[in-house]
Amino acid sequence: MTIVNIALILFTVLCIIWLAKRTKIARSKPQKYVEPLPYKPLSLSEVKEFYTDGELLCRAGYLHYHLDTANAIDEDEEGLFVGYAKADPQHAERICIYDLQHTERGHIDNQTDLYHSLSVRKQAAVYGFLLHSEAKGYYGEVCVKVR
Repeated sequence: MTIVNIALILFTVLCIIWLAKRTKIARSKPQKYVEPLPYKPLSLSEVKEFYTDGELLCRAGYLHYHLDTANAIDEDEEGLFVGYAKADPQHAERICIYDLQHTERGHIDNQTDLYHSLSVRKQAAVYGFLLHSEAKGYYGEVCVKVR
């Protein structure tokens, strides 16, 4: 019986030593740092499928927002657009939406988390639409890429 007890104790000690070495090896492996992808503007053809019958759907990794202020644009520029969003340095918690021709399309107000995120990142990819109707005036929706 004592031989069995000694064998069990030795087996337990060997298992503990084996697990300790294995844990030490796992901890010593260098962690891989994955850099975020650089800003890459979208193309209009990529996002056309996400806009149907006046409804804008957001791709994975994008958040949907209504423009609080939509700027007046020419009639031929109405509809779907692709661009970028930047934090407005002159107004707290205001995000400015621009198209790829650097024309300001509108603003999103009172989005604290998005504003602070854009303060760090400088700009984020955006797609959306801007329309005009007699009843609503200029209005629009956008999808902003978030990390």
